[in-house]
Amino acid sequence: MKKTALCLALVLFLAVFPFGTWAAEEHPKVKSWLKFERCRLVVTEYGDGDSFRVKLADGDEQVFRLAWVDCPESDSRIPTRNEEQAAHFGVSTHDIPAAGKEAKKASASLLAKPFIVRTRWASAMGMSRQPRYYAFIVTSDGLDLGEELLRLGWARVKGVAMNHPDGTKSVPYRQRLEKLELDAKLHRRGLWAKSRRSKS
Repeated sequence: MKKTALCLALVLFLAVFPFGTWAAEEHPKVKSWLKFERCRLVVTEYGDGDSFRVKLADGDEQVFRLAWVDCPESDSRIPTRNEEQAAHFGVSTHDIPAAGKEAKKASASLLAKPFIVRTRWASAMGMSRQPRYYAFIVTSDGLDLGEELLRLGWARVKGVAMNHPDGTKSVPYRQRLEKLELDAKLHRRGLWAKSRRSKS
């Protein structure tokens, strides 16, 4: 009798919570992507090319960090970061702050008009004292900000692996970003113009 009741309960559970739904969401605790339209850039002293304060359409302000990309630091407060970035781009550590300022200007220009933010509120605290969250940002012209910074040569592929909001899995998306970075390197755009590395 108990076995029959247990089997019946299991069948009812599967009918209400099919395995297909759980698989599609990867895990019941994973948050879905949220989309915020008509966002505006808030100019701050601490903002840089890949991390900045954003005003949402409802007036709320949040700090977002671009997923997958890393722009040069705009100062020398963390020497080890400057050294790591300089080694990646094949430049002097003295070139990093200036490149960081150029990356910040590039982002500000691309975000001069209202843009879209997609986030899951995954924490991207890092060295920052302020709460900030990973995000993908689409400009008013329909450009992915992270991809555009790579194309312009003001960023490198780096960061936590995550799927893209459009459904692209992390591995093929990383490959797509790496192609953009390689193209910038081959054409010596942005910071790559000062690189001592071979074009190959």
